[in-house]
Amino acid sequence: MRPIERALSTHRKLFATPKVIIAVVLTNVSWWKAQWHLVQPWSEFLDRGKLSLPRSLHELRLRIKANGNHFSHNYTLIFFGILSCWVISSAVLLLTVMGMAVVSTALRMHADSRKAALRGANMSVAKTLRVTIVATTTLLFVYDMGSALACSFGISVTTSIIHAAALASPRSSYSRNPRNMRRYHRR
Repeated sequence: MRPIERALSTHRKLFATPKVIIAVVLTNVSWWKAQWHLVQPWSEFLDRGKLSLPRSLHELRLRIKANGNHFSHNYTLIFFGILSCWVISSAVLLLTVMGMAVVSTALRMHADSRKAALRGANMSVAKTLRVTIVATTTLLFVYDMGSALACSFGISVTTSIIHAAALASPRSSYSRNPRNMRRYHRR
């Protein structure tokens, strides 16, 4: 292959990369749309008229269980929102995540060939992928992704438990059972 042909084929591969990136983004967008349709209405989630203190520990446990099941997708979106804010606020984390996406896209481009070049050494695509995963995982934890995940998880779980405990949902199991309601409304 002559140098000009090699340069043209590299040029074509570079312009094929945005198509791959767009395909990956659209796949993620369709997943987010599917998750968004499973989310309970935010007006029901944020209804301040339903906020009340539980009357006993048993009611507290039932509220957390019922609201946790009912609003699980809302709580998941809150977790991802907090995590994305954390990642966006740290430039190094954002660059590391973007670099990981670029490397995985480049590996997908070479998935049809048996060998991929990594710094001039020809390795199998599987071995290159393993090396990339180890390197990016190490970078993510070095650049504080572990604490970002831990803090985001802690904040969202704490918020979710407080919300689930305070929201008296009419769809929960404790309000459907009249025996439970008699026990709580006795004075």
